[in-house]
Amino acid sequence: MTNTDPVYKPSINDSEKDFHFFDLFNLEEIQRLQDLFSDATRVACIITHPDGTPITKPSNFCRLCQEIIRKTEIGCANCLKSDATLSRHNPSGPLIQPCLSGGLWDAGASISVGGKHIANWLIGQVRNEETDEQNLLKYADEIGADLKDFKEALAKVPIMSSSQFKKVSEMLFAFANDLSERAYANLQLKLQVTEQIKATDLLQESNEALKESELNYRNLVENSLDAIAIYVEGKVVFVNNKCLTLMAAGNSEELIGKSVMEFVHPDYRPLVFERMKNISAGDSILPPIEEKFVRLDGSVVDVKVEAIPIQFNNKPAVHLIVRDMTRKEVIEALNKEQYLMEALMNNLPHHIYFKDKDCRFIRINKAHAQSFGLGMPGEAVGKTDFDFFTEGHARSAYEDELTIIHTGKALIKEEKVISRDHPDSWVSTVKLPLIDHEGNIVGTFGISSDITEQKKAEVELLKEKEKAEESDRLKSAFLANMSHEIRTPMNGILGFADLLKEPGLSGDIQQEYIQIIEKSGARMLNIINDIIDISKIESGQMEVVIAETNVNYQTNYIYTFFKPEIEKKGLEFILKNALPDKDAILKTDREKVYAILTNLVKNAIKFTHQGSIEFGYNLKSAELEFFIRDTGAGIPDKQKDFIFERFRQGSESLDRQYEGSGLGLSISKAYIELLGGKIWVESEAGKGSTFYFTLPYDGELESNSLSK
Repeated sequence: MTNTDPVYKPSINDSEKDFHFFDLFNLEEIQRLQDLFSDATRVACIITHPDGTPITKPSNFCRLCQEIIRKTEIGCANCLKSDATLSRHNPSGPLIQPCLSGGLWDAGASISVGGKHIANWLIGQVRNEETDEQNLLKYADEIGADLKDFKEALAKVPIMSSSQFKKVSEMLFAFANDLSERAYANLQLKLQVTEQIKATDLLQESNEALKESELNYRNLVENSLDAIAIYVEGKVVFVNNKCLTLMAAGNSEELIGKSVMEFVHPDYRPLVFERMKNISAGDSILPPIEEKFVRLDGSVVDVKVEAIPIQFNNKPAVHLIVRDMTRKEVIEALNKEQYLMEALMNNLPHHIYFKDKDCRFIRINKAHAQSFGLGMPGEAVGKTDFDFFTEGHARSAYEDELTIIHTGKALIKEEKVISRDHPDSWVSTVKLPLIDHEGNIVGTFGISSDITEQKKAEVELLKEKEKAEESDRLKSAFLANMSHEIRTPMNGILGFADLLKEPGLSGDIQQEYIQIIEKSGARMLNIINDIIDISKIESGQMEVVIAETNVNYQTNYIYTFFKPEIEKKGLEFILKNALPDKDAILKTDREKVYAILTNLVKNAIKFTHQGSIEFGYNLKSAELEFFIRDTGAGIPDKQKDFIFERFRQGSESLDRQYEGSGLGLSISKAYIELLGGKIWVESEAGKGSTFYFTLPYDGELESNSLSK
């Protein structure tokens, strides 16, 4: 057999054809083989159903097809047409063709078992010497793809000669055929073993069913609500207990051996005699008739009789089902009540139960049985809550029911249901005493409604209420703080501006007042800028401008800018750059990186009174990890969770030691996340803090404007 020979398979019967790919192959093992094949041949791979829907996960799909062409409406439609062509059943060899969407080369091999096409193994997404790059770029324009992105992705598509790709395709076809043969052999073996097991089980089940059928028939007859009798050649040979009661007989000997006609009222004997002849002459069941029987005590009873021909002890016999019609109206009323009860029990979505005085179930409805994981409601009879719930919940229910039995009072409550095998839930339950016709309490019954979703909604509502209250409190604190922060520099500006009007001020005094006014103005400008920035962030209007920037230039500038202020406080200032200037290039928003570093260094200066401040970055995989470390006051554990939130500060009172709007860290966090990084803090109260944040080093951000 060559690589392109069709796979020979003997015919298989219809029962064998009722199988699918998942019945024959282990999906994890097939995925592993597909990944190995893809890695070894450098071609993209996927296995699909005959209709083209995927079975396995794609292996080594190129970005050009997966993320660019298939993301366009025209490109995706062409891809689907191409996949449909490759998915045709072709037992003679692989299908090799350029993709209808882009022109890359693809191939497909059918996987068939016993002549049934169950899957396709598709490969491709490669270029060869025939690939026309200009036509591909023209196609990019036709489908509306980004030309630059398309060209970059095309350059990364694997290159393989036509002859090599054909060899790979033929190897795939041979490999698929081998898989099909092995799967078919396994299927045949599995079917043989299954049939042998079925035959053995069927014989055993037949014997057991026969015994059970005989026992069930006897129990059914003995416990029937109707009178049952069997006669052979016109004489009674069997009666059940109900028949003894109906005919006022003390035992079966009083009836067995006697002629059936002895018990038929004279007025009905001609009719019954004719029926007996008809049923003896054929095997058909006669329609039931109403007649009268004469009991042993001479009284007459109205009955409905149904006659069925049977074999009894290898002799032709007639099985009589006799219903006492004097109770017809009562039975009809009971049947109607039973029908209504069954309709109620089987269709209500609520859980309904009845229990005896020992708190054992005597009946539950279908919905309750399903909640217990039972197939039929009858499976719960005789069991207690301890069989289905945890000890604590079952004990609580048991005490409730004993109280109801002793007091005769109903109980209405909401309770959490803790089951052994199912998720916890909440129910609203009404429990009542079960009272018999004599007024005695003989147990309890109840109905429960599932209110789990209502409880979840209440919890969520409470959370939202608390969140809203917290938001109002924070906004109130923020507004009070803003009022304080704005009034303070404003008072400085107005106050010292007024002092400048005083005559006779020396030049030094004037300069001192002017410096205070400038400092107050700068402080107010910073507050206003923070408010504008946080408003843009909240509304999603903050723009990100991506460009190449040298991070060493920024850190060096910040070091030079803040060094005099830090050394003036008597602190040591240290900068550590991990990369040389030529490698310290980031694709990011330069101004936002500057704002982040400035905010964090300012915070370190504000809260550090002795020791040192150190900042810089390290290279961690494909990102830079920045750090700002100080020996200042540190942050208590309870404040670490909210210092990055808007409007939050370590101290939120107006008489706090340090000035500030409480927006710096939240703005920095928002900037970092917009730039694709994250921020966190490690700190110990009284020993200092280290703030870390990361930025992508390889520059995945390529657009020149982003929104939050």
